[in-house]
Amino acid sequence: AACIFVAHHTIKFYAQDELLSTLPICFKCGTQEWDGTRHAPPQEIVGGLRKLITAIGLHPEMKWWQLADERLKKDGMPSGLD
Repeated sequence: AACIFVAHHTIKFYAQDELLSTLPICFKCGTQEWDGTRHAPPQEIVGGLRKLITAIGLHPEMKWWQLADERLKKDGMPSGLD
């Protein structure tokens, strides 16, 4: 199923404190938009990155919009869903 690309995880590549490139990832659809090359990364990288993200205690899939809405309400700000 297709989805709208929404990257909730981004890997940033640095060399001596200089940002070289970023690799935003949408784990819902597996899309990556790496600005470090004109070639698309291999699709298999998403599976490996999913394992890495999970192994370090992060969550590749969550109800991000709901979490953001709850945070806005907690902070007394208008909800994005209202």
